[in-house]
Amino acid sequence: MNNHYKEYIQETQRCKILETNYGFATYKIEGSLCYIIDVYVHPEERSQKLSHELADTIVQEAREMGCSQLLTTVNMSNSQENRENIYAILNYGFNLIRSNEHALYFMKRI
Repeated sequence: MNNHYKEYIQETQRCKILETNYGFATYKIEGSLCYIIDVYVHPEERSQKLSHELADTIVQEAREMGCSQLLTTVNMSNSQENRENIYAILNYGFNLIRSNEHALYFMKRI
């Protein structure tokens, strides 16, 4: 990720960025909650469950910071991408906690 863009995201979104050779994740830790904002894995790497590796790294930091829950959402604007995202989220152990016409909200205890 371009350093200027990374700085921009960190400043405007007030979030942390985890980068790897295969993708990145953005997240916030606030009290006992860790909110995973975005996870991106390069298309050619997606079948390898690398999003779980990103999430595992975030969980480790979140636990060290005293977090007990992970939260994430899926925006309902892109149906094909949504299916893949929902599958990955549920496969990682998140539970659906609420929904509306715009988004699905998920939580996982850690």
